[in-house]
Amino acid sequence: MKSDYTVAIVGAGPYGLSLANHLSSQGTSFIIFGKTFDLWRKHTFDTMNLRSDYATSELSHPNDRYRFSHYCSDTGISVNDISGQLPVSVFRNYIDWCLARIPFSVNNQMIINIKHGNSGFSIQTEKGDKILVQKVVLATGIAHQLYIPEIFLAHPGTLHSYRTAEIQKINAKKVLVVGSGQSAAESIFVLLKNKNQVEWYTRTAPVYFSEPLNLPRWLFNYIIRLPQFFRNVDPIILKRTLGLFSSTTITPDLMSVVKNVPHHYGLPDMDKYDVIISATGYQYQMNDLKFLSAALKAGIRQWNQYPVVSHRFESSTPGLFFSGAITEPFFGPSMKFMIGAPYSASVIARAIK
Repeated sequence: MKSDYTVAIVGAGPYGLSLANHLSSQGTSFIIFGKTFDLWRKHTFDTMNLRSDYATSELSHPNDRYRFSHYCSDTGISVNDISGQLPVSVFRNYIDWCLARIPFSVNNQMIINIKHGNSGFSIQTEKGDKILVQKVVLATGIAHQLYIPEIFLAHPGTLHSYRTAEIQKINAKKVLVVGSGQSAAESIFVLLKNKNQVEWYTRTAPVYFSEPLNLPRWLFNYIIRLPQFFRNVDPIILKRTLGLFSSTTITPDLMSVVKNVPHHYGLPDMDKYDVIISATGYQYQMNDLKFLSAALKAGIRQWNQYPVVSHRFESSTPGLFFSGAITEPFFGPSMKFMIGAPYSASVIARAIK
C-alpha cells in the first residue's frame, strides 16, 4: 500500500519543528503532529526566565531563517536588552513569530497508536484517522516521562512540577515542595507569591549555579556543543562520569527566595500538607510511550529502557528515529536542551533524504 508521506514527526517542540524545517527545505514529504512548544506555553511559569539565552534558544533552519536577531529586527527589540536568561514571555512571542512564518501546518491531534509492518508504519490519531508513512521520528519531549516517586503518589494532593498552570492556581494552602533543582525553586517562588505556607524537602543540599549542570561554564558550554563526540562514549561511562562531576542546580537569583523556607532533609509527615509538589524530574523510559504498539516496542533494542540509537538517531527498527532528551545516553547532555535540536535535525534529515 502506498505511503501518504515519507516521514511522520511526532512532537512539535524545538526538535520536531527544527526537523520539519530541514525536511521542508530539502523537499521531503512529511506530516508533523503535536502541540507547538506546549512545554513553554502551558508548562512553564509565566513570570520566570529560561535557563538559556537567546543564542541557544533558536528554532533551527538550514538557512537560519529563525534567528533571534531577525525576530528582534522585525519587532523593534534590541538584542542588547534581552541579554542573559531569556524571559518566558519574550520566548513565547518569539515562538509565535516563528510559527507565523513556517511554510507547513502542524496537525495537533494526539497519536493513539503506531504500528510497524512490511510497508512502513501505520499511525492512528485520536479522531480515528489512519496514515501510512515510510519513516517515523519521535520527538515527544518530556510530557510522557514525568517521574513521581511512589511514596508521593499515595498523597491525594500530589502534583508534578510540570503542571505549572495548576500550581499557579494554588492559594492559601500548606504545601511541601520536593526536589533540589530549578523546578522546585521556581515552584516555591510562585507558591509564596500566592500566599501559601511552603516547606521544602531535599535529600541533599541545593547547589546554586548559573548553568543547568554544576560544571564550570566553559566546560558546560563545550560539552553541550559536542553531541557527535558522545556518540563514541559507552553510555555507562557517560552516565557515571556526568553523575560524578555534575548535579542539578538552582540559579543564584532564586537563592534569596528559597533560603528562608523551612527546609527538611528528612521526609516530614506528608499528612500535614494539602498539596505536595514533586519537582523530581523525568525518567525517559520506553514503557511510557503508550502510543507505540506492543509489537513495535518489543522489537526496539533498549539500554536501561532507553531506545538504543545509531549515529543517525535510528533505532534497531529500520525507519524509526528518536530525537531529544531520550537520546541523551548516546549523544550527551545537549539533547536535554534546545541547543541539541540543530544537530539532531540536520543528521536525521540527511539520513532520510
